[in-house]
Amino acid sequence: MGISMEKTEGNRTRELFDHEMGEMIKQAAKSDGITIAAHNHALLERAKVLLDLHYINREIYELLCKACEYHDLGKANPRMQERLEHHELRFDEEKEIPHNVLSMYLMPKDASPEYYMLLFAVGFHHDYGDVFRLLEDHEKRELAEELLAQWSCARYPGGKAITKIITYLKQSETKQKMILVKGLLHKCDYAASGETEIEYPNDFLMRKTRQFFEENHYLCNEMQRFCLERQDRNIMVVGQTGMGKTEAALLWIGDHKGFIFLPVKTAINKMYDRIREEIIKDESADGIEKQLGLLHSDAVSKLLEQQEKEGGYSQNTGDTACQEMDVMTDHNRSRQLAMPLTISTVDQLFDFVFQYQTYELKLATLAYSKIVIDEIQMYGADLLADLIYGLKMIREAGGKIAVTTATLAPFVKELMEEEIGPFDYGVFCDRQQVRHKVKIIPSLIDTEAISEKFWQCMHKRDMTGSMEENDSDKSGETSGKILVICNTITKAQWMYQELCKQLGEQNKNRVHLLHSKFIRRDRAQKEDAICVCGAFAHTETVIWISTSLVEASLDIDFDYLYTELQDTPSLLQRMGRVNRKGKKEVCDYNCYVYTQIEEKYLEPLYVAGRNQSGNNTAFIDQDIFDLSKLALEESLGYEEGGALSEGCKIDMMEKYFTMERLSDTNYMQKYKKQMGALKDIVLYELAKKDIKIRGDIFTKDVIPACIYEAYQQEIEDGAKKLRSSNTSMIEKIKERNHIMQYTVPVQNYIVDAYNKAVRKRMSAQFYPPVKIGTYETITVLDCDYDSELGFRAQKFQKVEETPIFV
Repeated sequence: MGISMEKTEGNRTRELFDHEMGEMIKQAAKSDGITIAAHNHALLERAKVLLDLHYINREIYELLCKACEYHDLGKANPRMQERLEHHELRFDEEKEIPHNVLSMYLMPKDASPEYYMLLFAVGFHHDYGDVFRLLEDHEKRELAEELLAQWSCARYPGGKAITKIITYLKQSETKQKMILVKGLLHKCDYAASGETEIEYPNDFLMRKTRQFFEENHYLCNEMQRFCLERQDRNIMVVGQTGMGKTEAALLWIGDHKGFIFLPVKTAINKMYDRIREEIIKDESADGIEKQLGLLHSDAVSKLLEQQEKEGGYSQNTGDTACQEMDVMTDHNRSRQLAMPLTISTVDQLFDFVFQYQTYELKLATLAYSKIVIDEIQMYGADLLADLIYGLKMIREAGGKIAVTTATLAPFVKELMEEEIGPFDYGVFCDRQQVRHKVKIIPSLIDTEAISEKFWQCMHKRDMTGSMEENDSDKSGETSGKILVICNTITKAQWMYQELCKQLGEQNKNRVHLLHSKFIRRDRAQKEDAICVCGAFAHTETVIWISTSLVEASLDIDFDYLYTELQDTPSLLQRMGRVNRKGKKEVCDYNCYVYTQIEEKYLEPLYVAGRNQSGNNTAFIDQDIFDLSKLALEESLGYEEGGALSEGCKIDMMEKYFTMERLSDTNYMQKYKKQMGALKDIVLYELAKKDIKIRGDIFTKDVIPACIYEAYQQEIEDGAKKLRSSNTSMIEKIKERNHIMQYTVPVQNYIVDAYNKAVRKRMSAQFYPPVKIGTYETITVLDCDYDSELGFRAQKFQKVEETPIFV
């Protein structure tokens, strides 16, 4: 009897809701007069796209459709309608309730789990107000009922709604549905409001990739077949340099939505260019702009550069408005995660691990995507924890994961499988191939051996005559390109100065320096120059001195490597910059590894319970350094050196970088601390604006004082245009990019030291900051800078006051 009466009451409530909803949706949803009905229809169209692309199943689609229909019903209240009609009015929290909360009152109420799932999605679809507090507050409840008095179907969600929502969020199955429905509601809402596509179909990638193979007369190798045959599996792939990991990743993604994540912007830009120009190269007018996306902090600059390089129609016509629309439209497609294939840095998407309000949009999108993580060994302990935890959330939500790398430590594999689950694992290399003959030098790196090698190469060239451009390709002989990699910028700068002295003024133009502390303009020129010198066919005898910057971001092929040891994964990446194609003869040593480094750069050995802080110059884990040194020495049989085959490199990682050996290192303690913090996060406790997941949170872009003085008029004129309301968006982007070409990233503590020196009237010269926006400035820093050495911090001295004699 009770159940029957309950059903009857439920039916009457539903009938009343259906009748009144028809009136609600006639009211305005937007200030331009668009009705709730029209807006809802736009959301439903986009939800149908997700279903038709097979990105979501029927159950999620039906829940999403209901969420779309209910999400803005709360706008049907007199205060909101008045504000939409009179644009000058603002939200008054004393007289109004956020419409997302009011929509919860207007949903047809029942006791099903689906009701509470939808209640969560609708109530939290905007970050407006403290939803639970607004539901619990008696006065706010009375205000809500007053605002909705015209609707007889309005019902208070009930005191137990909060408890029910929290309960379902703790249950694995219902939690995943709630994340997907809420995240996809955000996605549909943003796309509908912006009048943009929610997704562009991937109906081209497999065809284009196969076409690339055919045009270049390539056959899939074993690694690429492994990926192709496991498109529906989570995979880990270790492949030696030059095996075609990018192509393998594209074959694994196939005609599905995909994201490829790389650690550095330089590498991302190179991959974007290669896929765009060599693989996709769509022949239609704007086809590629709906196929390949780019996401990193300077993506707009890259897209603008790409458009100008390709001579887009806006450039030809001089139509700034059209050019602005082109670039921003392309960028927005990527930002809205609508592109079939996107290449990105981790920081752009993996901030969802901090579970801020609206994080579900990113997670829900990644849940129906295929995720490729490239060169995972490049991430530090904290970021590795963020990455693994994010991949765990993606897998639980339904996404697929591929890890592609040249080196993978067993402990990283174990950490991933512990959190994420099993992967199909494949290691691919020519175990017998020898590309590198390594000499161990048990001392600090110096310039003597490098100078000697340079003179040998120059003498050989004098004896044999300058080789033709393609001779190295035919003969397999080395040409004398020397790469020096240091662990610190300071050491790299010192090496450059010493080598220039030793080799004399006549050879100074053969010695070059590249690191991250050049202004952007100089760094870009140097990166282009090292890629030219590092091309396989280039035969000029040169010395390039750099840092870990070149480990994975640049496709270069040198003849000799002189490097400090940091850790084994880093060493193998550095060695990969030498004899990259494996076509050069390996008769003598081509890699020289210096196994001593300054103690100030070594973090002390981990001791449980001891505070490890104190030395802010230390950045190399001593346990891992010692283990890497042991691995190299034992692999070469404790000789001074020898050949290191590709198989031996794999064995080094497998034998020495296990969980057992690394469990008590500083690295693992940092990882565990960050992973623990992620697992303890309370939903919506953190604000998105406060979340940082990038390495550059410890640095700040500044303009060196000497650069500012040389280009002051240019910089200030650009800043003035940036502050002007009359400057178009595209012009602002160009002006900002132009000013940023004169900036260099420096550690925050250096900027703080400069500001402190200025305040205390020390020897620091004060320069007003460059104001590029209402609240944004760029510090002009008193420092040493030139295009040869790059940035050097000054040590400011106390200035003695001069006595005044009257």
